[in-house]
Amino acid sequence: KRALYDNLGQDEALAVKVDAAVRKNLQDGWRENAIKTKKVQLGIKAVLGDDEERVTQALAIVRAQHEY
Repeated sequence: KRALYDNLGQDEALAVKVDAAVRKNLQDGWRENAIKTKKVQLGIKAVLGDDEERVTQALAIVRAQHEY
């Protein structure tokens, strides 16, 4: 959550929403499976809207965190 908070304009509520969306859409092996990754990406997009750059950045942050 801290990495999301730091990279989403230090907006705590937004970081919590993105974290919840990621956790809701996670499936085992999601990093190696394009369809499962897309599901996580769509969950993030539902929170962040249509700003593709921001969605891509958030997905990269989530991918780098071992807690997910």
